[in-house]
Amino acid sequence: MDELDWVKSADAPKDYAVDEDWRSVVGAYDDIAYGYKNGLVVEKPFTPPLPALPDNLKAISEQVKAENFTYTYQMIVAPDDSSFEALWQQLVERATGMGAETVNAWVQEQFEISKSDGAKYMK
Repeated sequence: MDELDWVKSADAPKDYAVDEDWRSVVGAYDDIAYGYKNGLVVEKPFTPPLPALPDNLKAISEQVKAENFTYTYQMIVAPDDSSFEALWQQLVERATGMGAETVNAWVQEQFEISKSDGAKYMK
């Protein structure tokens, strides 16, 4: 039995012939087991939750979020690609001017710290 197999309870529906046929062809119980068996599943590193944003960065994040909401709607209803691109550039400029890169840098730094802390829990 594959480590990803599970034992069905007595009241579970029986497998169809196509299920059994698929398993015999691919050599795995289900698509998840097939993915693991063939190296198709990528496990991300365990990371404990990030700390809350400091108040100064939270304020920036909320401002950028509000701008993003407004511009996203405008971009969705933009009549053509050039209007969309112009709105996108305005959003990027406004978010950058508000300090979005500072928030992003802090989150990336905290993620690396968290990933390092979580490494001891990985295999």
